[in-house]
Amino acid sequence: MTKQEFWFQKILQLLHDPPGKPFALWPKTGGHRKLAQDIFAALLEKKYWINPMPDIVATSADRPMLTIPKGQKGGIGTKHFHKDPRITHPLGDASIRLRLPLGVEKVERNTIDELALLQQDTAKQFAPADIGDADELRRTFFCLWRRFREEIIRQDPGNLWEFMPADSRCPDHSIWEHNRVASALAFVKKGLADPYQKDPDYPWLLSFGLRPVQEFLKQARKGQDLWTGSMLIAELSWAAIEKVISHYGPDCIVYPDLRGNPRADIWLYNSERDALPNTDSTIHLSTRAAVIPHTFIAVLPRGSDKSDYLLPIEKLAEDACEAVKKKWQELADDVRGWMEGI
Repeated sequence: MTKQEFWFQKILQLLHDPPGKPFALWPKTGGHRKLAQDIFAALLEKKYWINPMPDIVATSADRPMLTIPKGQKGGIGTKHFHKDPRITHPLGDASIRLRLPLGVEKVERNTIDELALLQQDTAKQFAPADIGDADELRRTFFCLWRRFREEIIRQDPGNLWEFMPADSRCPDHSIWEHNRVASALAFVKKGLADPYQKDPDYPWLLSFGLRPVQEFLKQARKGQDLWTGSMLIAELSWAAIEKVISHYGPDCIVYPDLRGNPRADIWLYNSERDALPNTDSTIHLSTRAAVIPHTFIAVLPRGSDKSDYLLPIEKLAEDACEAVKKKWQELADDVRGWMEGI
């Protein structure tokens, strides 16, 4: 898989289920797959076939849904979302009703058409100048990951788009989360059977952590020391995260969620400024909170030395460790320089 193919597939997977999918299931509209193709045409100038495997893997990972036997009506969790848009808790029977889109009191066929145009026009704002340019596709992906949701909500305010479910039959997680997992798995081409585990496109989990955190923090003698220690750990952890997301994208970080994270936005401000919702604001330039934990988990391809773009996961882990050491040395040099200047 080349760099251009990688970022192109990530864009397709990030939009494989349109944000308004629950409303695209209206009879005789073509369904959510047609809407996805229309969005691709608006963003990428034509329609594209989507590899179904990332969606299948993502669905099996985040959708604990009990379906009813074929031919029977009703069932656990079945919702007519366009009539009664509700989200539920996965472990209880409580629910929250969301407002209908575009301020309507009842969803009609013309409402569905307007929603489709809203999603297509919004996606078109982020169209790459050249779909053959890997760096341009990377920029487009970052913009879609960070801004697509905000742009839709800006045009149709309220809580509907923020919590749009991935599946109206099991409305306990948002479509944004499902698409994020699918895009993180965009490199998957085959199933997850044991024989494929060593293949470059097989998904693995990387757990990275700084140790020993408690021993480090307990050296503090006052509150300012504790705050400084927490900020140091956050910056060191971010140095490792940056190595991963620069190559594979921020969606591959399972924990912590980086979208909207102040430290991640600082990085975007300096590297992919177009991806931020408001580039004129200085709110993204600093944060006084240690918003990055000492550990992170990423879903990554197994990789191979023979692959064009999919790095061996061991190599990426080693690079992350080296990035932490380099950042620590930079911080130590800054402190030494400051003290020598006193």
